[in-house]
Amino acid sequence: MSLTINEIIAQKYIFFYQYQPLEAYNDLRRTEVIPVTDPTGRPNRSVYPESERTRNSNTPLNIDRYSAFEPSTKLFWAK
Repeated sequence: MSLTINEIIAQKYIFFYQYQPLEAYNDLRRTEVIPVTDPTGRPNRSVYPESERTRNSNTPLNIDRYSAFEPSTKLFWAK
């Protein structure tokens, strides 16, 4: 049986969606194997949880649930 990389990534996404959603999201952004049809767009990065923002002084404070969708907001490796 011969699987293509798209089939493998799709199966990985299905598994990670439930157990490791951040990894599933990163693979979706990286490979774009599964088309995103959300009319509001796809966020460019995840929002930091409140616990991270209060405990880590190095957390960027300008990333919120609105700015995550702006094209200028990128992850360091996506610039």
